[in-house]
Amino acid sequence: MHEIPYALSVHHFVSSVGSDAGFAAVIGLALLTLLFFAHARETAALRDRADEAEGALHDLQEYVDQLARSEGGRPARHPAASPASRIAAGSEPARSGQTSVSSPARTAAPTAGAVTAAAPAAA
Repeated sequence: MHEIPYALSVHHFVSSVGSDAGFAAVIGLALLTLLFFAHARETAALRDRADEAEGALHDLQEYVDQLARSEGGRPARHPAASPASRIAAGSEPARSGQTSVSSPARTAAPTAGAVTAAAPAAA
């Protein structure tokens, strides 16, 4: 009959651990519910910000189109190229102590002004 008290003590241990696990599960579900609603709120806020950004982008595009129409198709004036870009293009002479090496393989990339001036205007 010594087996019965041992069996009852194991059953008591399992019942105790089971109730603790159930309590922890309820706490976990409460936290997951809280996180779910917080995530939904943040997602809605991000969606609103994306809509606002899209509206602002549309307004800026209209402003750029208005500026392009007001210039009447004249090519855009761009500021003078920086000294670094003139050196890269090879249009500025080398200073004393510097050697100027120019090879056909190393050509300068087109400037942003040249690319935008060559691109057709969007209607």
